[in-house]
Amino acid sequence: MQLASKAEVALEFHNDDGTRYGETKFPKNEKPKVFLNERKLREAGAKGDFMAKSFLGESLHNLKSVDRPRYDRLKEAALSSPEYLGWVHESFRVMNDNRVERGDAPIPAGDIDQWHDESRFDQVIGGFLQAGDPDLPTMKNWDRDKLPFGAAFRKELLKLEADLKK
Repeated sequence: MQLASKAEVALEFHNDDGTRYGETKFPKNEKPKVFLNERKLREAGAKGDFMAKSFLGESLHNLKSVDRPRYDRLKEAALSSPEYLGWVHESFRVMNDNRVERGDAPIPAGDIDQWHDESRFDQVIGGFLQAGDPDLPTMKNWDRDKLPFGAAFRKELLKLEADLKK
C-alpha cells in the first residue's frame, strides 16, 4: 500500500460531496493507493495519530490480496452468523434510504452481495479493530461489544487483531 501525495489527495476530493474520509484505489501495475481526506478528518475531530490509524483502516481493503486465506476465514465466519447477516441487510436498507434522500438511485436489492464484498465487509473489519478509538471520529459509534458480529466472526477478528499487534 502507498499513501497518495497531497496533490493526488486534493484532486481526489476536490469535488467531493463531503461524505468521504478516505478512499483506496487499485491502479493497474501499481501498489494500491490510499487517499486520506485529512482536512475532513480534522474537521470531524480527528486527533493524535489519526493519519496512521486511518491508513491502517483503508489498507484493510487490500486484505484479500495479501492474506487471502485469512480473508476467506473472516468472510466465512461472518456469513455463517445470522446476527451478522441481519445487520448487513439493515445496513444495506439504511444506506439505500440515505442514497434516496440525497437524490441518488438506490442500489438494487439483488446487488447486496456485491455491495457487501466491495464496501461493507472491509468497513466492518475496520470497525471492529478500531471501535471507539478517540482519535478517529468515524469510529466513535462502533461498539464491538454491542454490535452483532456473531461468535465465530468475533473469534476470527480477535485473531487478526492479535496478529496486527505483533
